[in-house]
Formats: sequence, structure tokens, C-alpha cells
Amino acid sequence: MLPKTITKKELSMLLDISQKKIDELVTQKILKKTNTGKFEVSAITDYVIYERTKLPDEIKLSDLADFLELSERRIQQFAENERIGRGRYRFVPTVKNYIDSLKSVYGEIVDEDGNIKQVDLKELKMKKQIELIDIQTRDRKLKHRKTKGELYEAKDVENVWSRNIGICKSKLLNIAPRLAPVLKGEEDSKVIEQKIDFEVTQALESMADINVEDFKSSDLIEIEEEEFEDTEIIE
Repeated sequence: MLPKTITKKELSMLLDISQKKIDELVTQKILKKTNTGKFEVSAITDYVIYERTKLPDEIKLSDLADFLELSERRIQQFAENERIGRGRYRFVPTVKNYIDSLKSVYGEIVDEDGNIKQVDLKELKMKKQIELIDIQTRDRKLKHRKTKGELYEAKDVENVWSRNIGICKSKLLNIAPRLAPVLKGEEDSKVIEQKIDFEVTQALESMADINVEDFKSSDLIEIEEEEFEDTEIIE
């Protein structure tokens, strides 16, 4: 429960003004002391009303721009409904609209450490859009390099080499049964060596029989050359 009366020091802290200023307000009969030298809690309301009466009801656009440190065009954007004449605006409602507009572009997010912090939502959205554009641009550059045969997917390279190694292995394993009947009764070791060497060489060379097109992903999207004529490819 709030106390009925408060000291001058407490009132000073609540109103965020000096005790000397409170004495001046008492002299001007804006604030009143009790018989005990304290102040009733209602003195807070009295001060707020006093300050409110000092504010102008209307203000010129140029003066309002100076007061808020904004351009006249920016004020016209958020205070159109408060315009009461040519170049004149309701002061308090316009300032409230401005404060509300500031609140609308700020929000709270939880960072990686679990801390809640206030951020500019417009700036955050712009950063996200830039990050998305960077990702999309990098992805398109990578696809372009794949199209030109400068870059291949690891899975495609693995598939091609696995296939070729399998072919080579099959040929090597087939050398013995293929040459056995051919070399049956052959006594010249040099002839035997040449035929075996030929078959082994043929099998190994099949591993090097690779077509560049084999490495291209089936889902690779073709990108027109002119889209990247002036684009620097980042390694």
C-alpha cells in the first residue's frame, strides 16, 4: 500500500527533479506541504498536470522537426492524422505517435547464449535478407561452376570412381579364366608375359576412361552463361 505522505527527498526521487526545484514549486504554490512538512502522494499528480499545461496544443511542422530531430517528410509520414492545418500539428498526439513508431520497429530476441536482447527489427530483417541473397548467390555460382565442369559433387565423384573400380576389378578377375585356354600349351614365357601384361593394362586403363559428363549431378540446373559473364567466381 502506498503511504499517504512522502518526504521532499522521496518526492524528488520520484519526480526526478532536484529538491531545490521542489522548493520553487512550493513557492509558486504548485506543490503544497502538509502541516508536518511532508507532501501528499497526490503531489505527483499535481506536478504531472503542471508539466502537461506547459506543453503547446499545436506546433509548426518546422519546429516539430527540430524538436524530434527528424526531417519534415518523416514527420508527415507518421503524423498525417494529427495535422490540423497547413504546416501545423497537434503536439502531444504527434509525439506519442512517434514514440509508438519507435516501439514497433524494436523487439526482443534470444541470442545464442540464451540472453534476451532488444534489436531493431528492420535492421534484423535486412541482415536476414542480405544473408539469404549471399546464400542464393553462392549456390548459383557453385551450380554455374558445375555446369562448366570446374566443380563436382563429392557423391558424384564417389559414384563414378566406384563404378570404374568395379569394372576394373571385374576385368582383372576375368584375366585368368580368359587367358587359361589361350595360353594352354604355350611354353614361351615372353609370350605369356606379353599377353598377361596386355590384359592387365587394358583393365587398368578402363579406370581412366572417364567422361566429364559422368560427374554432373542429375539435378543440376543449367544456368545461362550470360548471367555470370561479369561475376567473379570465389574459390
